[in-house]
This record gives sequence, C-alpha cells and structure tokens, in this order.
Amino acid sequence: MKSVIILLSTIVLTGCSSLSFNGNSDDQAPASQAMPNEIASTTTTPVHRNDLEWWAQRHQGVLDHVKKGNVDLLMIGDSITHAWPDRALQSWNQTVGSWNVVNMGFSGDRTEHLIWRLQNGEVDDISPKVAVLMIGTNNTGHNMDPATETIKGIKAVITELQTRLPMTKIILHAVFPRGVTADDPMRIRNDEINSGLTGLVDYKTIYYLDMKADFIDEDGSLSADIMPDYLHPNEAGYDIWSKALTPLLSVLMANQ
Repeated sequence: MKSVIILLSTIVLTGCSSLSFNGNSDDQAPASQAMPNEIASTTTTPVHRNDLEWWAQRHQGVLDHVKKGNVDLLMIGDSITHAWPDRALQSWNQTVGSWNVVNMGFSGDRTEHLIWRLQNGEVDDISPKVAVLMIGTNNTGHNMDPATETIKGIKAVITELQTRLPMTKIILHAVFPRGVTADDPMRIRNDEINSGLTGLVDYKTIYYLDMKADFIDEDGSLSADIMPDYLHPNEAGYDIWSKALTPLLSVLMANQ
C-alpha cells in the first residue's frame, strides 16, 4: 500500500445507502452553465443548486435519512463519492457495509455547494463517529480556482463539520489525481491543493489520506484501466480506494 496516512495516535464501518447516483455527472461542465448566483460566488460562499431537480431531491433524501438518526458514518464529497455504491457496490459494502452510512456525495459539487448543504440541515441532530471527506476537484474542473482558494473552501467545510459535529473524527482525503499525465494543468492544480491540506490536519480529530501513489504509474500517468475518463474511478479504482481507506477507517470507528 503506497497511500500516505498522517495518523499520530492509535486510533469499523457502515450501513446502507438509499441514495443513488443519477448518472448525470456535471463535474466537467463549463462555467457558462453555472447558476447566476454561482458566478459571483467564491469557494467559501455557500451556494445551492436547487434549480437542478435531481440535486434538490438528493438533498431532501439526505435530510430524510439523517432525521431517522443513528448515523455512524458520513461519506462526503462530489461525484466520486456519489457514484461509489452504483459503480462498485461490492467494495462499497465491504468498506462501509457494517454501519449506518449516509452518502453525502453530490455530482458536480464544489466546496461552496458543500458548505451550503452543511449549513442547511444535512448534519443536523446527528453525531456520527467518522466523516470521510474529499472535495475540491470540481473547483479545479469548473473554474480552475487557485489552489489557495480551494484550500480555503476545504478549510471552511472542516470548520462547519467541527462546529456542528464536535465529536466526529474526520478523514480528509487528498483530492484524487486527474488528467492523463503529470503535466496536465488540472493534475498540477490538484497537486497544489493537496500540498496545502496537511496544514489543516490537527493530529487529534482530523487524519489525512493521500492515495495518489496508488492511482498513478511510475511515469506519473493515470491509467484508463482505473479511471476511464481520467477523473472518475471505475470498479478497479474504487477497489483501490477501499483498500487504502479501510485500515484507518476501521481503527477510527472502533475507537469512538
């Protein structure tokens, strides 16, 4: 296992997801398709996407799920998280199938959308053991936001989580690599984001998982056998994620 884990103390995992990936990923949609109120937004300014019917319905689905309580684990992010149970159900079940999990991945979401969701009920009145977080690649893909701005957005997300879920441990993922080669501008931008994320780790409640080395070849290329569109994992890619995430997640879940 090549993954880099920052884990400074000795520290398993989750249930069913009733929320499904609708297949209409807009992770690479041009900025011209953004909502008017998105155009002026920043990575830390809450923005909803309620003009998209599937997005509004998915948000309501999360609200309905968390209202039932007894949530053990949150999987939080964009389409990469959103699609896991649909594209690789076996590895999803192996990784989180023992716990009551809420899949809070929304296709196309950026940091600003996630902040809005957290401020509008998606983590109200629950106390999960762990929140697994990966967000930011759409800030690169949509707007080519400066890495410093995306890091600010991720920091704002973490602040929302820690304020609303003070007992919840956070596993912060490095943003997955994207683009075929190491010199792809979006790959470089995501690398720049990741270089600043370790500064957000407090070594007590936030832990860091960087899987880049598990996804790329020695020459820095990203294989279509793992990510056919050089962004979203296929079943093999999700298997890699599962193997990297499970050890840390199991320890955190067992010690809460």
